[in-house]
Amino acid sequence: MKLAEYQATFASVCLATEVDDAALALLGGDRERWLLYRRMVRGRLARTVRDSLPRSAQALGERFEPTVERWLASRALSSRFLRDAPIEWAATVVQDETHEAWVRDLAAYEAAVWSARDASGTLRQAVVDIDFERPTAITPTARLVWVSHAAWEKAGPQRPLGARDLVVVFRAPEATATTTVVVDRRLAVLVAEVVGRGAPIGPTGRSLAARGELQLNAPWVEVLCERLEAWMERGLVLGST
Repeated sequence: MKLAEYQATFASVCLATEVDDAALALLGGDRERWLLYRRMVRGRLARTVRDSLPRSAQALGERFEPTVERWLASRALSSRFLRDAPIEWAATVVQDETHEAWVRDLAAYEAAVWSARDASGTLRQAVVDIDFERPTAITPTARLVWVSHAAWEKAGPQRPLGARDLVVVFRAPEATATTTVVVDRRLAVLVAEVVGRGAPIGPTGRSLAARGELQLNAPWVEVLCERLEAWMERGLVLGST
């Protein structure tokens, strides 16, 4: 058996809902040893998810273990890094509409916090002073989440917001803790482009205004400049590239 086939067979033994006797036979060796490995792998993944996203696990309660079982069985685990497992598990929860909307929002938000906390903050491009006509330099730790419940509040179920809000989670340079920013709804469509892909503020704002997606007037510009100054101080916006 080639290495790739051996790895795929081992993954099948560990991740499938039921033990595949044919796969075990292909692996060879002691059956009980492979079953022990299976329990160890599945237990480690479940503990990693629970420890990394404790609020989401608690919100699901008795449904947590079944969500892990379905996630493993779906082979949605694609990364070889254990730190990515909670993010991939959360994605399956977010997509599962059998869960309450506030639980799905919580999983998305908590996964964003986990991802931002672990992300590299090194920006490869040279950064200059902010220029609205140039691409915007954003900390690489920034993560965007659209939610309809206040997932950042500790008590649950989280209160409904009445609309979908854009939330930015990031870790400032030299910081260990993450920061959560709930974006002013008047700025949300612009921030999604600027923070999401480093788009230039000026051309993007004018394009969105031309499509009727925001009102480009003096009060709006005042709010933008006020928030932009705060985001630069907090390390979300670094300048321009």
